[in-house]
Amino acid sequence: TTENLLRPTTTSTWFQTAQRPAQRRHLVARLFEKHHLAVQAYARRLGAQEADAEDVCSIVFEVAFRRLDTFRGASSPRTWLFGIAR
Repeated sequence: TTENLLRPTTTSTWFQTAQRPAQRRHLVARLFEKHHLAVQAYARRLGAQEADAEDVCSIVFEVAFRRLDTFRGASSPRTWLFGIAR
């Protein structure tokens, strides 16, 4: 399942999955569904206004798409996204 792909058992499994463009889009879409509100709230806690927090969220997921192969599963996907937002 996609949920299992968000928590790979090995780094090579994640890297291989993240290299497939269609799978990459699907994974980032699932990450967005699960975490976009938390990322927006985190941006607001860091001091962003509502509209700016939405912009930050968009940028975070754009970066996540490009850097998906850097997520190794050492932290939760949400923690990884918050790191991008910082």
